[in-house]
Amino acid sequence: MKYLLIFLLLTTNTQADTCGLLQALTQELSRGFVSPLETTTLSTHTRYKLEYKMPDGDSAGNLTYSIYKDDPKTIHVDYLMVWPKYRNKGINNEFFEAAVKAHPEVKFMEGEMAGTNFNEFQKAFEQFSFIRNTFERCKTAIRSTPAYKARAKVGFINILKCEVNGEWVSIIMGR
Repeated sequence: MKYLLIFLLLTTNTQADTCGLLQALTQELSRGFVSPLETTTLSTHTRYKLEYKMPDGDSAGNLTYSIYKDDPKTIHVDYLMVWPKYRNKGINNEFFEAAVKAHPEVKFMEGEMAGTNFNEFQKAFEQFSFIRNTFERCKTAIRSTPAYKARAKVGFINILKCEVNGEWVSIIMGR
């Protein structure tokens, strides 16, 4: 680190430049990474588990998804959790980026939104009560959730199915 600081001081023009570079470096070093935990192949599908590890080894969350042999173009999100202290840091985005990178042939993503995403969905669903068509209202509300935004960043922007089921919303999105 001492040599890096000397390099920064020698190659930057101002103290502000040096501070900006140090802030960017510190932020990059504090980021975690997506790590594959396990892959299980069953007779009907393959299940993938990913974990987001912080530099200190702490787990920030995990994603479990499946790809079925009779539906190889769809990622089925089985479980997704980002622990509360790590939310709003782009971890969902990194999970979905890793899944799509591992399976570029995938055209659809299916799953349920519950918990925080369902709460956001409910607020928006009530706000858009003037929309008479339930499917259109559901699609409009879904777009306000962090889960939709993370999926949209990797190209899943078309909402093909949106059904409210009590404590969660079932969705299928395409790209």
